[in-house]
Amino acid sequence: MKPPRFHPATVIRELGNGEQPFTIADATCHVGGLGATGSGKTSGTGHFLAMGYLGSAAEMGMLVLCAKLTEQDQWMK
Repeated sequence: MKPPRFHPATVIRELGNGEQPFTIADATCHVGGLGATGSGKTSGTGHFLAMGYLGSAAEMGMLVLCAKLTEQDQWMK
């Protein structure tokens, strides 16, 4: 049986490899992406979470703060 909409157990993204999926409960505990320049924060972790938040049954939104002007275009796409 599928959990009710906006239930903390609603899966946002499957992680694979038998890992526990990323749920609304996980997302409400604050998520940050930290790393050196060019380490894949936007293209990796950021993209993974954005597709989950915006494209999941959760129908969530997200706030993205960019330090570089060039990242704005990437997020807008």
